[in-house]
Amino acid sequence: SSGQKTILDIAFLSKIVNRVGLMIFDEFLKNLDPENTDVCLDMIKEMNVGCLLLTSHLESLQAFNNRTIRLELNESGLTKIDIS
Repeated sequence: SSGQKTILDIAFLSKIVNRVGLMIFDEFLKNLDPENTDVCLDMIKEMNVGCLLLTSHLESLQAFNNRTIRLELNESGLTKIDIS
């Protein structure tokens, strides 16, 4: 399944990444159930990465990060940027 492939991809990366300045994950959690999402996030937390950029529609990732940038379209179609 797509979820199992995601888990294997993250497990593989966690074994080969020894020092990376920037790693970007774009919607990589979309095929996972909540339990396996936590497993993948734990593996990522253990990686030696200087800066990690995660894009997701999941609100639960807020506890994982130290800064959130939220992009939303306002009523007039302009992008509202909220940094916290």
